Amino acid sequence: FNPGWAAFQTVPPANLDLTSTGATSASLSWSPIPFPIPNAGRYQIIGEALDSVFSDRFEDGALPPPIDGSIVFETQSHSDGSIQLTDLAPATTYRFFVRTITDPRPGGPLDDPQKNLLISAPGPVVQFTTMAGLN
Repeated sequence: FNPGWAAFQTVPPANLDLTSTGATSASLSWSPIPFPIPNAGRYQIIGEALDSVFSDRFEDGALPPPIDGSIVFETQSHSDGSIQLTDLAPATTYRFFVRTITDPRPGGPLDDPQKNLLISAPGPVVQFTTMAGLN
């Protein structure tokens, strides 16, 4: 049993940032969590398009999209620190968050077995509007 498991298996990545935006794509980056076991998990990026330009006028900050949001991307590994979001609609406002997924694994000489799929709480929300026109 690794007493520090909660420090890297159940936390979302920090420092989520929008690094670029086009008409149909956007790039997000974050600080990967310090996961000591290679290929043991990944990040899930969940988002939604806002219904109208007025949908966020009375909110105090960006609320997270639903956990079962309509737009889902995944990275290959916990070591990934960015992703390109594609097939977005032009001139549309989106909200996204990132969460950590740690997969079940049998264990090995350097780690204990992980019997459950572990999913972190949602990280901070990033909200942006894609550019009008084509990329």
